[in-house]
Formats: sequence, structure tokens, C-alpha cells
Amino acid sequence: TQSVTVPAGAVVYVSSNGGFQCNGTGNTNANGDFAIYVNNTATTIQRRVIAANTAGVGNMISQWALSGVVALTEGTHTIQVRAKLGDGATAPGLAGGTNDLVKGTLSVIVIKQ
Repeated sequence: TQSVTVPAGAVVYVSSNGGFQCNGTGNTNANGDFAIYVNNTATTIQRRVIAANTAGVGNMISQWALSGVVALTEGTHTIQVRAKLGDGATAPGLAGGTNDLVKGTLSVIVIKQ
């Protein structure tokens, strides 16, 4: 989560990336839905990512990347990246844990035009 103060006539570029892991064994998958929220409202910057295990390889890691420009009114805004379980067969290990391979980032750049 980041709070930014947007001046008049500016746009905001938001990007996020990170990963998650399918914690199951055998032929299974985990789906994660990732989205950028502004002031607790979802933007159109969203992505579903699948991590799929095989019989021979488990604990697969997949990465997400989100980016886009949002036009915001002048003032202070709260920007977040949120993740939730998709409709996969196995609950994913989402980013934010201690594993650097799946740790997420959120970058916000205010561009005055």
C-alpha cells in the first residue's frame, strides 16, 4: 500500500510484480487474481495467473506483472495491489512471505503534465 498526493494536471503510473506458488503435489494448479486498487476500488489493471504442477514437478512458482496509468483527481489517494485465490484446485502461497522468489513490489510514479 502506498499513499500519494497528486497535483492538478498529473497522471499516475502504477506497476507491481511478484509471484506465488502452487503448494499442492501431483497434477494440480493454483490460480491467483491480482489487481491494482485506488481508494478501495478496483481499477482495470488486473491479471489472473496460474501456477501448475505436474506429476514430476511440484511447488511451481509463477510470476505476475501489472502496470498502467490511472487518471486521479488532485489530492491524496491510497494505491494497493491485492491478491486473492482464483478457482484453482489448490490454495496458492501468495507473495509477501519470507521467500524472496515470490515477494511482491508496488511502484507508483506521479507524472505532472
